[in-house]
Amino acid sequence: MAAPSPVDDLWQLDPDERPAFVDELNRAELESLLIDLYDWRRLGRPEQVWPPGAWKTWLIQAGRGWGKTRAGAETTRAYAIDHPGCRMLIAARTASDLRDVCIEGISGVLAISPPWDPPRYAVAVAPFRDQTRMNDGDVKSAMIADLLQNLPLLQTLPLSEISYLADTLTKREYPAGTLVVREGHPASHFHILLEGKVEIIKALGTADERLLAVRKAGNVIGEMGLLSEEGLHTATVRAQTPIYLLQMTREEFDALLHRQPTLAYGMVRTLSQRLNHSENLTIRDLRRKNRELMQAYEALEAAQTVPGVEVAGARPTLGQVFGKRVIVVGGGAQVAQVALGAVSESDRHNLRGERISVDTMALVGEDEIAAAVRAVADLPRAHILVLAGSLMGGEITKAVRELRQLGIPVVALSMAGSVSAEADLVVSDPVQAGTMAVMAIADTARFDLDKLRGRRY
Repeated sequence: MAAPSPVDDLWQLDPDERPAFVDELNRAELESLLIDLYDWRRLGRPEQVWPPGAWKTWLIQAGRGWGKTRAGAETTRAYAIDHPGCRMLIAARTASDLRDVCIEGISGVLAISPPWDPPRYAVAVAPFRDQTRMNDGDVKSAMIADLLQNLPLLQTLPLSEISYLADTLTKREYPAGTLVVREGHPASHFHILLEGKVEIIKALGTADERLLAVRKAGNVIGEMGLLSEEGLHTATVRAQTPIYLLQMTREEFDALLHRQPTLAYGMVRTLSQRLNHSENLTIRDLRRKNRELMQAYEALEAAQTVPGVEVAGARPTLGQVFGKRVIVVGGGAQVAQVALGAVSESDRHNLRGERISVDTMALVGEDEIAAAVRAVADLPRAHILVLAGSLMGGEITKAVRELRQLGIPVVALSMAGSVSAEADLVVSDPVQAGTMAVMAIADTARFDLDKLRGRRY
């Protein structure tokens, strides 16, 4: 059982009473409060907190959304603090899963650590290609067969077929930036991604370039070209990270379908899903361009009716050029970290045709920040606000409530004060806060803020 702390009293108060409570704390009590706000024994549900006493194995069997990743990350952090110098192992199916979920994910070790004491880490993990090499340089087919068996597309295949593929398929590895497949080129191979990430890009290098999807380990690529009547690749596949994959020739692919005809049904389902996704993106792009053309035509028509105007021309609006704005306000160092995440994420979506820009303002003082929050409502194209700091409440909380009533969502860092209770989303890691803010307003992101409203990460 955790010792009594000011945070216990804080949770008992109404949100409006919390700023006054915090203001009355002395420095030592305030430091204790900030530390305890990151104590999982106080924040987690009883079943999410590690067992008491000496134990060797703690097995969690639960469904998605239970909080397994968060519980594991919190346990890892607490054990490392209590056992300085200890050696710990965090295992995941792939190096990408380890990095993207267990370490850098929204419930990973970095996100749940306090911003003033982030852990320094290096991923000391052997890539899949290194884990599977025998002393003589060959690849252990058994490990590859295990991965193939877990691919949804291949789960219906008998073990003998899985083992045959693991033994015979060509293994390839490519550095980040490699164009594995080129749109319009003859489709000669089908690939199974074992490690890393790839980008699926339409019209690469043209004004109409669009990022259709990012696929992780366990996906197949290049199959649409093999199944199409023209036999040409319909999009470009570029390695986003170093990748390791299995390669199957057209002849091997045809032979596989001949041996296992039921596999064709799975291929058709996959093809149908990807075509639907691609068509939805195309329709959305056409609708956006039609809206822009209509707005430009109406503006040009209106300008020509103004007395004294002899020549009128259309220029892109600020919305078309700079798009939606993410506004970041708060302490300087944390604002910079939020901006880092927001700029990085907006770059990914802008490549898909979005227009998202990031504006920052480093401020201190309750009145100054509250005034800035209220002013966001008057900023053109402002779509979301991120508040970065260690303590905000009082007048700032009232300003946040007013801004949200006007339809502008607010993301706040995990901090002391009542702002956290009023924000739409609370995120502990500033970089992740910037990333999630962009995802919340991007049309090209599968992120529903309404479903996550009120949650803490």
